[in-house]
Amino acid sequence: MAEPTLIKIEPSILVWARTSLGLTVDEVAKKMGKRVEQILAWEKGEEIPTYVQLEKLAYEVYKRPLAIFFMQQAPNDESLKRDFRTLSTQDIESIPADVRYVVRKVKSHQMSLEELFSSDNPYDIQGLTKKFKFDIGERDKNKVKQIRELLKLDDGIRATNSQDEFFTFCRNALAKSGVFVFQYPFGEISIRGFCLHHEEFPAIVANSKDTSAAKLFTIFHELCHLLCDGGDVFFESKNKQAVAQSQKIEQFCNWFAAELLLPDTLVADNNVLIKVIHNTREIPEVELNNFAKGFKVSSEVLLRKLVSLGYVDPEYYSYMRDIWTDRWKKHQNDKKESAKKGGPTHFTTRVSQMGKPYVQTVLDSYFGGKIGVYEAADYLNTKIKNISGFSDLIYRQ
Repeated sequence: MAEPTLIKIEPSILVWARTSLGLTVDEVAKKMGKRVEQILAWEKGEEIPTYVQLEKLAYEVYKRPLAIFFMQQAPNDESLKRDFRTLSTQDIESIPADVRYVVRKVKSHQMSLEELFSSDNPYDIQGLTKKFKFDIGERDKNKVKQIRELLKLDDGIRATNSQDEFFTFCRNALAKSGVFVFQYPFGEISIRGFCLHHEEFPAIVANSKDTSAAKLFTIFHELCHLLCDGGDVFFESKNKQAVAQSQKIEQFCNWFAAELLLPDTLVADNNVLIKVIHNTREIPEVELNNFAKGFKVSSEVLLRKLVSLGYVDPEYYSYMRDIWTDRWKKHQNDKKESAKKGGPTHFTTRVSQMGKPYVQTVLDSYFGGKIGVYEAADYLNTKIKNISGFSDLIYRQ
């Protein structure tokens, strides 16, 4: 029987690959089905993994190209600190592995767009991130109104029948303005989304585990970060000092998202809504949900707006928020059970994650002869045989 092929590699690269994903040695050992001592021996250079073991480490555990592990030294990877510069070192270290992987994936999408369009964004005809800039705390409602008109959100509210449809409308509207929106599942439910600044291809990422109403708020919160010239991750920090430092910009981005989705005047001019809450300073949940659906926002966004305008007591909002939090946790558990019974096709899921504008850009370039089949498969992160499935889904819509 032939001896397994041992691969001599630089041990520090194994350490880098693990720590760049935020994994512990225990977690890697569990994924590999090995003892902790074995993983440590590889990282110290005391033992050498076989080729098969290295493949598993690269593709299944660290999700890196195999070629990286044959470099002479570990890459200098400061990407998270550079992209999320408002976060403390403690917060960056606490970002879980699946989120780090999504960051890498979205950055690869940005690189693909650069290659496809020679670094010139053809969708940026309206110049959203170039035309509009905000200083933190600059609560310019007129400027927000201009963005709302640019994205044609009022048309979207009239043309769509649900929050799901309105989310898709907003996602496509942002793409036409040069901002690509992706959605991927995060295991860490406290992370709602993040954005990655780019001169030509800025990107926003939402947690696909959220409801469409929640994702709507997230993408416009992250748009605010981009308009303030920053890339950031939107989650509940564990660092108290960092919370205090970032509270101002988070509050501002929350205001921006709420004003863009639900302008003060739109609420104040709704006499039917104001009449419902006039005497009690509360609003029955059934009524709240109905009005929220009409505005295409979440009930929480509407209730928070009513509080900010002085129509509803803050205590009532806190009471309802606790109820919604419990329901959301139950919703996540129900989704896990539902996923075990089957779900959408591979193509539907991937288009949902990458977004129709991105996928169609790749397919148009392929069928137009600009790129080859191997490049198209690489940009879509799929096998060559699957390209026809993507084209069937995109071009029949």
